[in-house]
Amino acid sequence: MLGGLLLQFLLGIYVNLYVPASSITGSHTSSEMMGSSGGMMSGMSRALSGAPSLMLHMMFGWLLFLGAIGSLGGAFLSRQRRAITAAVGGLVAIAVAGFGGLEFMSTGHDAYSFVMAIGFAGAIASYASEAYVLR
Repeated sequence: MLGGLLLQFLLGIYVNLYVPASSITGSHTSSEMMGSSGGMMSGMSRALSGAPSLMLHMMFGWLLFLGAIGSLGGAFLSRQRRAITAAVGGLVAIAVAGFGGLEFMSTGHDAYSFVMAIGFAGAIASYASEAYVLR
């Protein structure tokens, strides 16, 4: 998970530096994006129809979410309370990061990019803690 998070971070930095903001948020206002089409679904649609690096970043995020579920399953098998707690924290942090990213795609508000960064930091801390507990 830590290696996957590092790769996701590098992809995100690439998208931040080299993908024009217009291909992320388009010309829609946040109220249009949050309207009947739904904000998060609209964000996924934008990512899938945007730059290939952005699409890869989003799809890899979904793989990380699935990996987080697998990590939680492994923590349950270990029957170590601290490992389970860390795995739950990692799953929640990845979900928070994903929510922030999809909302950023929908609205273009920088605060959601910050939410994505907070989720990433939480996931790194959680999985480093889990690795330490299970060493």
